[in-house]
Amino acid sequence: MDLPKNVEVHVHYVNEDTANAMATLGGHVMIYRGLLERLPDENTLVMLLAHEIGHVKLRHPVKALGKGVVISLAMSAILGQSSDSVSNVITDTSLLTMLSFNRDQEQESDEEAIKVLHAYYGNVQGARELFEILEKIQQEEGFDTPQFLSSHPDTINRKNHLDEIAHTEGWTQQGKARPIPNHILKTMTTDKRR
Repeated sequence: MDLPKNVEVHVHYVNEDTANAMATLGGHVMIYRGLLERLPDENTLVMLLAHEIGHVKLRHPVKALGKGVVISLAMSAILGQSSDSVSNVITDTSLLTMLSFNRDQEQESDEEAIKVLHAYYGNVQGARELFEILEKIQQEEGFDTPQFLSSHPDTINRKNHLDEIAHTEGWTQQGKARPIPNHILKTMTTDKRR
């Protein structure tokens, strides 16, 4: 993935059971052990990492921050908060970048990720599988929100969109899945015991 010259990515492993991954300001990508443990192979991990790095490349965290500042200032004006309160709200808007990106941004990151997957492996094995895992997590945790109420496109639509891209580009969807590297598996196993 070609990143702008001034963009650096820092991947952080978070030793928590939470099944999540996110991109935030400063090019920080966080992957939680709870999600990493559910990934069956390296291909799916590459899809996940490429998706989150896609958010960084496309400056989605910065755009989310800008939207958060506007919303915070509007709320301050409506609620009549003092200038001190407004500055506190602006300071706290970095937390808003942890919120969901919008549907278009998620789709753009999906598209970046599937391109990386194909460029690296010569097929897109792992793309659909990532969203099947996310769909299963949503069902287990009871997050089955109708698409029109969610900022994320639903996982079925995301899988279908990736299938369309692969078909249009003539990319092979199935390929040999590589195992997750042993050092990652050992780290997760050791961390889970702690």
